[in-house]
Amino acid sequence: MLLLLLGGVAMAGFWYYQPQQRPDWVTESLPIAPKSKVALYRWKDERGEWVVSDQKPADGVEFERVEIRNDVNVMPSNGN
Repeated sequence: MLLLLLGGVAMAGFWYYQPQQRPDWVTESLPIAPKSKVALYRWKDERGEWVVSDQKPADGVEFERVEIRNDVNVMPSNGN
């Protein structure tokens, strides 16, 4: 019984310091954890430039719904 308890404490500590290794089911079941996925909306404006927002565009504007994980870096790499 003690081994199971120690294993659980060790795993909780590992997931605390390495949240990217934590399974989704653990992250989503934590009472204080933020949502692991965030919905964003992407569309082109009247000038043809991309707009990304957490708010839907006005009615009649064609958009794409994109879900991203909030615990992952989404910035593109510059290849260096």
